[in-house]
Amino acid sequence: MATDHVDCTEVLPAQHAELLAQKLLDGQLVLFVGAGLSHLAKARDGSGKRMPLWQELMERVASACHEDAEGFDSNPLDLFDAVAYGQDRFTLEEALRQHLDDHPFALSSAHLALAKLPWAAVFTTNYDLLLQRLLNDRPVFEERDYERMSLPAAQRPRLFQIHGTLHRPHTLTREDYRLWPARIRWIDCYIETESPAWYLPAPAVLLCHKLRLKCWNGLRICCLEKKRIPCSGFSMSWRNGRDHCHCP
Repeated sequence: MATDHVDCTEVLPAQHAELLAQKLLDGQLVLFVGAGLSHLAKARDGSGKRMPLWQELMERVASACHEDAEGFDSNPLDLFDAVAYGQDRFTLEEALRQHLDDHPFALSSAHLALAKLPWAAVFTTNYDLLLQRLLNDRPVFEERDYERMSLPAAQRPRLFQIHGTLHRPHTLTREDYRLWPARIRWIDCYIETESPAWYLPAPAVLLCHKLRLKCWNGLRICCLEKKRIPCSGFSMSWRNGRDHCHCP
């Protein structure tokens, strides 16, 4: 899925990979992806442009909102707070929509490869529409959308954008993140009824801001508390240079 070959055994122990593979075949494995997947999408015009990761997005939003990115010590939440409360929320959201517009980008080979697998669902912290295009699915991103889970199995949504969409990016500021657990209580219902296993893949699919990582940990804790799911029901892995981490 990435340009460089990655030996998956270096990231996940074989026994754990086998467990996840069986969960996948059983229709019980949820994929959790972040900005790294969108970053793999290539510009249609051949320019080599990519969807931005957090640092670049921060710089672009700062420029669009006439803020000095260096003054926020590489902390996007400080910048987003400054724009949302020093200017207004609409200005922040418009800047986000401008710089996360995925229409000029084509789905990557990683997207296409992931789409061939029988995931029970796909959860993402991304705001863009790439996964909507890939899965041809209208996402669940707030509580009222979860009512569609009562539809017949073939009609249920499989895509969950837990921080919102470009049209409604409901989780952006520090206050948004504080209120996030209450905003996504519908995930409790999903965990109660579906009891899935969760997988964050590596290396290039997930490049995770620390607060996004907190959201993953929040989901993990919620699952453990709700269903007493064993830790083997989870996997988290990524690579940064020579370092890698996996959380079985």
